[in-house]
Amino acid sequence: MKRMIVTLACLAGLSVNVGMAMEVYVGTYTTADKAADPGQGIAAFSLSDDGAVSQPQWVAQVTPEAGNPAYLALDGNVLYSANELETGTATAYAIDSQTHQLTKLNTKKLGFASPVFVVKDPKHPQLVLANFGAGDGSEAGVRLVKLLADHRLGEKGQALTSDNPSSRLHGVAVKTIDGMEYLFTADYGANQLSVYRWDASQQRFVLVTQVTPDHMTNPRHVVVDASGNYVYVVNETDSAFPTQGSIAIYRFVPEHNKLELVTTVAADRYAVEQNYPSAMVFSKDGKYAYVANRHTNPNGGAEGNTEGDIAQFTVTDGGATLTLVNTYPVGPEAGVDYPRECALTPNGRFLLSANQKGNSVTVFAVNQSSGVLTRIHRLQIPSAVAVVVQK
Repeated sequence: MKRMIVTLACLAGLSVNVGMAMEVYVGTYTTADKAADPGQGIAAFSLSDDGAVSQPQWVAQVTPEAGNPAYLALDGNVLYSANELETGTATAYAIDSQTHQLTKLNTKKLGFASPVFVVKDPKHPQLVLANFGAGDGSEAGVRLVKLLADHRLGEKGQALTSDNPSSRLHGVAVKTIDGMEYLFTADYGANQLSVYRWDASQQRFVLVTQVTPDHMTNPRHVVVDASGNYVYVVNETDSAFPTQGSIAIYRFVPEHNKLELVTTVAADRYAVEQNYPSAMVFSKDGKYAYVANRHTNPNGGAEGNTEGDIAQFTVTDGGATLTLVNTYPVGPEAGVDYPRECALTPNGRFLLSANQKGNSVTVFAVNQSSGVLTRIHRLQIPSAVAVVVQK
């Protein structure tokens, strides 16, 4: 079995295996076409309230039909994975509350290719998955999958597709606003953001509005703020910010079924060769936003310009304004890190990044007043691409 080694940052007072309270699950790329150093499936480690970590271990050895668990979603003691394969599958795992090992419940084909994102519908027993599509551009779309009473994956539900041959679904978000449930989707290839509303009489989502930017942005990830008033879209490539990527802020007006662009800001401050922002999360109090940035900087460089960072923004004007505060490298030195995903712990005290090409997960401590990040651990996990935290 491939070994995983924990490297601890020099932070006084931190120890290992003391007062563990949270379990961190990490999805990895497992196929040679996706990773030079493939992982073995899903790894896990413990993270305590005081910042101590345990040695990572493989808790699910994937099978060919459940390879490349590229995105993970938790629902109590069940973990769901979107498996980024041409055959397009999702898998349900039961979590052992004592050992944290995963037991596969079942795997289902989705009828789409390359699922890259999954969320549990908070109001209905179903998963919502974004599917990037096959190499020829086909089989892209959003798939709903029903959940059975025992948490296994049931039959395939609604499929949401686009007539645009360039469609490449990547990000989805589900949010209840004024008692109504909405689904937001980011279509990377079609350069489009769509909003659907749940129709209880039809038991399906119906389209209410779509927005297409006036220039190419490749929307990758979508987040809705706690109030439901603002929608944030992580644009992987934005011709208006040619080396940095961007975050677009939209005001959502549900009574008029409208998305109104408020502003767009650069996702990073460094003029690297190219930055591809990948994910975004908000601090527990909503005062700060954090964006994972993947750099392609052939010169590497000193700390502050390594190949991947987390950018911190202040959130003001009720959510209408993001202001860049600082950036925090995910690694201690120049190297190809490429943070593909980030997540905050439920207590809001730690932020984690899954560094795809750095074969690692970085743990940051979050200052509860200023939102400043301090890197405290870097755990070696091959081809880490997804991270979720269970309390």
